[in-house]
Amino acid sequence: MEHHLHTLVCRAAGDVRSDSELLALIRDDSGAFAELVARHGALVWGVCRHLLGESDAEDAFQATFLALLRSTIRDGTVLASWLHGAAVRVSLTARRAAGRRRTHERNAAISESTSRTTPDDWDDTMAVVHREVAALPGADRAAFILCVLEGLTQAETARRLGATPGAVAGHVARAKKRLVARLTERGVVPGLVALGVASVAGAVPSGVVVRVLNLTRANASPAVLWLAKGATDMTASSTKLICAVVAVTVGLIASVVAAGFGPPPAAPATPPAGVKTPGVTEGEPKPAHVLAGHADRVMSVAFSPDGRWIATAAWDGTARLWDAATGKESRKLEFPATKGNNEFGHIAFSPDGALVVTSVRESQDKWSVVVWNQRAGEKVRSLPAETGSVAISPDGKLIACGGYQHIGFYETATGKLVREIRGGEKQLRIESLTFASDGKTLLSTGHPPTPQRGDGVTRLTIMPDVVRVWDVATGKEKASPLNGQVVGRHGQRVALSTDGRILVHSSDKDIILRDTVTGRERAKLIGHKDAVCDFAFSPDGRTLATGSMDGTVRFWDLLTCKELGSFGKEVDPTKGGWVLSVVFSPDGRALASGGLNKTVDVWDVSRITSRVRPPVERSAGELEADWKDLGSDAAKGHAVLSRLVLSAKSAVPFLGERLLATSKADTKPIERLIENLDNETFEVRERATKELTALGDRAAHSLRKALAGTPSPETRQRLNALLARIDSAEPSAEMLREIRAVEALEAIGNADARKLLDALTAGPAEMRLTQEAKASVDRLTKREKARTPAPQK
Repeated sequence: MEHHLHTLVCRAAGDVRSDSELLALIRDDSGAFAELVARHGALVWGVCRHLLGESDAEDAFQATFLALLRSTIRDGTVLASWLHGAAVRVSLTARRAAGRRRTHERNAAISESTSRTTPDDWDDTMAVVHREVAALPGADRAAFILCVLEGLTQAETARRLGATPGAVAGHVARAKKRLVARLTERGVVPGLVALGVASVAGAVPSGVVVRVLNLTRANASPAVLWLAKGATDMTASSTKLICAVVAVTVGLIASVVAAGFGPPPAAPATPPAGVKTPGVTEGEPKPAHVLAGHADRVMSVAFSPDGRWIATAAWDGTARLWDAATGKESRKLEFPATKGNNEFGHIAFSPDGALVVTSVRESQDKWSVVVWNQRAGEKVRSLPAETGSVAISPDGKLIACGGYQHIGFYETATGKLVREIRGGEKQLRIESLTFASDGKTLLSTGHPPTPQRGDGVTRLTIMPDVVRVWDVATGKEKASPLNGQVVGRHGQRVALSTDGRILVHSSDKDIILRDTVTGRERAKLIGHKDAVCDFAFSPDGRTLATGSMDGTVRFWDLLTCKELGSFGKEVDPTKGGWVLSVVFSPDGRALASGGLNKTVDVWDVSRITSRVRPPVERSAGELEADWKDLGSDAAKGHAVLSRLVLSAKSAVPFLGERLLATSKADTKPIERLIENLDNETFEVRERATKELTALGDRAAHSLRKALAGTPSPETRQRLNALLARIDSAEPSAEMLREIRAVEALEAIGNADARKLLDALTAGPAEMRLTQEAKASVDRLTKREKARTPAPQK
């Protein structure tokens, strides 16, 4: 061990071999490995220490270098980036494992006195920074790591990368500008400056160095082997480098805040990805069209309601309109018209297709929402939007714009502010806005402020994004089990299914289907190799498309939760290829995807979306068991839902028998209890209130009917209290059965199911079952109209 340490010191003092030369000898020459540890160990140790703390960092440090020994990397110019990305991934994996372990210990009532506490504010800040820096183009990232984090001079960095010092300076400057803009947008930069930490790199304890130099697969601990496998799995299918992220120092950010830099860099281009759809298509077909013309990453893609046009928004300062049939560019939208250096974010068509709405970051701290005339390509008006989050109501009458603790509703026709929502302490920054299909409800995501401890130290805004549900008509928060639900990292997009019953969001690379009725997780879709960036539901609600940083678009059956196939090839995230936006055409036969490649691929997905599900009929006994389980937890209820839809022939009459009986149930006993709320005897009023409370949501429709009348003040107070209690509680098993049964009928959608839904709409208007059936009928009607070809002019 002493010899290895001596070798390391000697090599560090004078070894002039390049990283590429050392990598070629790494398995045969212990001195070569020692030199690489000397050159890059401080960087790796700093990342592990910041994310895990001194006591837990060594396993991650060892795992990172064990992964290097087992890798096939030979390009030394990107070694520092690879090591940094591997260290980040290993450290975050270790943190997640530690979190699960602590949860298990708490559940088992085991003392946590010897375990590490929840990561502190600095740890979580660094995790946020890592993901943001992952978006930097590869050349900028490589120069940034070597020049800033490893402390090399520009000349030394240039020699490592085979570039000129001037090129290195440009790469570093662009990296700083882009990074600070993104971190400032998330409220992280001021906190980093205040913390005053000098550098990510740190001196590696000599004992740690000695142990890593003697590290082999045979003597590594099980924990190190497990972590190292996670690092090497990133490149198991390719010899290409996969490095995810770099950390940034406070000194860097403080200097950047005070300085100006050149224009943002463009993401490196890669060839259009191929298609792979196991079980659906064969071979590697190409996209039907590749929309090329943007000079930077494409952030958002949209189809016009008639399917004739595709709109794209990019960081090159433009939005563009393309002919969907030919793939040719029709017009370019620029804001201001004479400049092309603004970053376009979200883009959408108005429901009538006459307008295009975009969010544009004019400067580091200023956003606007711009409304354009689609036909003329002219700007109609601008609306304020502090964060760039924007959504158009389904009827096209309102545009919602997000800000800091604020959502503004503007008339589309006039630009007049008609209503405001104040998020208060619930959401510091509005990251995304989503209208429900009925237009009455708006979902916002954003992170709440980090609680301050009153010790004079400013805590950073690093909490994950949560959902809030708002009533569009009143601007008030609606009672919903989704309120406060964590949906992921800052800026993470979410989507609502076409029937509004599923909220989809991601947990890093996994996709979560969340039940909007209960707020519970229905299912988890696993398949992507890196973080998921966007989601799209097919118009018929049967298929979900997801775009990821791994370079692929994947398709999922929403009933069975099985992957139907994938488009594109997995990519090195540092060299472009992230899929940042996906959208289906209105007829569901095409899908457009855009991202870091600066292009938009338009794919024919008709064989996926028009797939036929083979029926699997259920026996009478099985249907009885399904009916019972339909009122269970979200995951079991979703599984039952899938079985019912696949056994449509037997399920529709079975469900009809039970639902029609419920819709015709005698409500007179409940009405008598409501009458007793106004009884002259206090004991009778109290007893009636207690019995109505026990009935829960089964009494809700009768309570609302009574409230719509002219009850006495005390009765009105009791009715409101009862309904508030019902609305805040999770639905009963009986109510869940009815809601999910209607969902199954809508998913079946055949003539018999439609006839049954029509019959259910005749029930009491205040009844939840009636309302659910009516909403389903309305959606099916709109879907049928959308499928009907428009008359030729």
